[in-house]
Amino acid sequence: MKTRFLLAALLLVSLLPACTQAQLQKAFATPQVVLRYDDFGPERIATRLLGPRGGSSTVIAHHGRAMTAADGTHQVNVQQAMYWLRSQVRGLPLTAENEPIRQRLRNTYIALYDLHRTRRDAMMSAPFSSGRGGMNRAMMVPPMSPSI
Repeated sequence: MKTRFLLAALLLVSLLPACTQAQLQKAFATPQVVLRYDDFGPERIATRLLGPRGGSSTVIAHHGRAMTAADGTHQVNVQQAMYWLRSQVRGLPLTAENEPIRQRLRNTYIALYDLHRTRRDAMMSAPFSSGRGGMNRAMMVPPMSPSI
C-alpha cells in the first residue's frame, strides 16, 4: 500500500515539469464571466463599481476579490456586482430614456446569475455538518432572485 502511494507520487512529480504554465492555470482556473465595461451602464454609472475606464474595456466577473489588473482589465466579485446592479436598476428614474440602460443592466445581471447559481447549487448540495461549529451554508452564498 505504501509503495503504491510512493510510486504514484514519484510519477506525479516526474510529470509535473512537463506541464506548462498555461495548462496549470487552466486546470486551477475558477469559473468566470467575461463582460464589457459598457455592460455595467454608461461610464458615469459604471465608475462607482469598476473605477475609471482604463486601457481595456474588459470586465471579468468571478468569485474572487475585485481589483484592476496591470493591463487595465477590471475584475469584480459576482455577488458584489449583482447587488450593485440591483440597486442601480431600482434607483434609475422610470423614464423612457432610461429604459435601454435598465435593460442592459438586467441582461448583465442575468449573465452573472448563472455563475452565482452554479456556485450556490454546489454549496447547498454538499453534506450538511451540524454541531456547535456548523455554519449556515445559505448565508455563505445567499440566494438571489433570477431577475431584477
